[in-house]
Amino acid sequence: MSRGGASPYNYSWSNGDIGTGADSLGAGYIVVTITDNNNCVVLDSVNILQPGSVASSIASTSPVSCNTGDNGNASVTAATGGTAPYTYAWSNSDTGLIADSLTAGTISVVITDANGCTLNLNATITQPQAIAITATSVNVTCYGTSDGSANANVNGGIIPYTYSWSPSGGTTSSASGLAPNTYTVTVTDGNNCTSTSSVIIVQPNQIAANAGTDQTGCDPIFSLDAQLNGAVTGTWSYLSGSATFSSISSPNSTVTNLTDGTNILLWTITDGTCYGYDTVQIIVPPVAECDLDLPTGFSPNGDPFGEFYEIHGINRYPENMFTVFNRWGNEVYKKENYMNTDWNGQNKDGEALPEGTYFVVLTIKNSDIRLNSYVDLRR
Repeated sequence: MSRGGASPYNYSWSNGDIGTGADSLGAGYIVVTITDNNNCVVLDSVNILQPGSVASSIASTSPVSCNTGDNGNASVTAATGGTAPYTYAWSNSDTGLIADSLTAGTISVVITDANGCTLNLNATITQPQAIAITATSVNVTCYGTSDGSANANVNGGIIPYTYSWSPSGGTTSSASGLAPNTYTVTVTDGNNCTSTSSVIIVQPNQIAANAGTDQTGCDPIFSLDAQLNGAVTGTWSYLSGSATFSSISSPNSTVTNLTDGTNILLWTITDGTCYGYDTVQIIVPPVAECDLDLPTGFSPNGDPFGEFYEIHGINRYPENMFTVFNRWGNEVYKKENYMNTDWNGQNKDGEALPEGTYFVVLTIKNSDIRLNSYVDLRR
């Protein structure tokens, strides 16, 4: 308001404004020059005051416990300066002095006072590295064994680590004595964060042994027919009864000295590391069932029955002498070490003998056994 002098008055402000008022002023002194109609001049000034700046700072941050987690937090100190009251707006939409449930990264807050003056602050929320498990395994050596193993090498997270293997139940970084299966290790770090990894323990194919076919008979010697294929070796032994093998390593060994009754023979094959097993059963009937018995007749007439003179039990006595006489006492046929497929009614020259009654004699070498009988040959 101007008075005195001669109106009208002119107002000129030091910021360039004219008129009775000046605006958009910063803090500090502003000068006005007033000139009246007589060109008289007077100067005046005023000091424009301002409040202090809004002040605050990041008070604390807490990192995320587990990689990719969301339990970090940040806080700021209570604002000062400016003009109270203040508002706090965090970039995750939280309000107040604290922001929580934060993921890793940058979190910002805008503090605004009653005059709309603002302060921007930023904080960084960190996280541990992810738990990284490198799981390795060693397969079982042989089919059906339980000598596999597994190991977990761990990085990241927060030490110390604890381990839990399933289904084996181990609690260290390695597990042993494992059978073929899938095994999972769960690693828990110092912040109770977890990670899992799995390994598969496998086994080689089973070494399949084949001891051959079961046999029954009165023979004093049996020929075995086991199988032996590929880069493996075999060994014979017996589990019950008794046995003497002509070659314990041959699949086609012969076996003698068997016990009457059931004899269980074991054929074991190996590739040098793993083994396969199979058994064969040889039944030797009681002696009474294998006694020598000379038939009193046979009919070598070309049909499937009775073509040969079959002596019951002869197989137990391979060293023998068999002789045939006609009714006049003449020797017409003779065979050393006779077998049941030798005589079908022929003479020494292989010619067919006529029908009739003949006298046969069987002598067992190296023994006192001598049998004889009349035989009726009919065609």
